[in-house]
Amino acid sequence: MKNSGYRFIGYTVIESLAIIVVIIIIIVIAIIAYTEATDSSLRSDLTNASLDLDLFQIENFKYPATIDCGKPESAINHCINARNPFVKFIYHVDNINNPQVYTLDVTNGFTKYSITKNTLDKKS
Repeated sequence: MKNSGYRFIGYTVIESLAIIVVIIIIIVIAIIAYTEATDSSLRSDLTNASLDLDLFQIENFKYPATIDCGKPESAINHCINARNPFVKFIYHVDNINNPQVYTLDVTNGFTKYSITKNTLDKKS
């Protein structure tokens, strides 16, 4: 047979599969990094909110009854916001008994972290 001089330019099936595998590996690494960053941000929001509640308790001698940002700041309400608009805080407080106790949950719909503190947890 005579060579007509045509040469196929392109990728072989093996080369295409190798490229697809590399792209999949990059996507998996990106998803893992995003998940870890989201969890770290959630834990950071919880820690910051907890410290904010502790400062409120020191100034007002009790924890706020609510943490609603839709209400004005007062002796019973303190606004706590997360950096991410999809993060939700769930807050329960008991200022009647001694020690005063609160539970603060933070969730982004998939992951949930919780902290419970009382006035005896503070170190002098």
